[in-house]
Amino acid sequence: MKHTAYRLYQKAYKQLIYTISWKEPYLVEGQHAVYKVPSYLQERSIQRVLMVTDKELRKLGLIDGLLYALHEGNIQVTVYDDITPNPTIPTIMKAYTLYKEQQAM
Repeated sequence: MKHTAYRLYQKAYKQLIYTISWKEPYLVEGQHAVYKVPSYLQERSIQRVLMVTDKELRKLGLIDGLLYALHEGNIQVTVYDDITPNPTIPTIMKAYTLYKEQQAM
């Protein structure tokens, strides 16, 4: 009985997913990939973004190249680095509030 209920639940969601509008992901790859991001955003008239990361990546400087490229492309960046593995709802809501406040895309 439980198995049947799970299958019905999955089938319902599988049908529902066809009604949702999904954007095709844009894969950025290659040695100088970070420099492709600003032009991609500019083509879509996106001028403000929220970058979600953690303190370790920021401290190690692993996002510095992207931050520099976005700055050079005149894209305003707000960095939210309080994210943790398996973030809690309050952590997610804090990032969402910041996203709304900054009117990021």
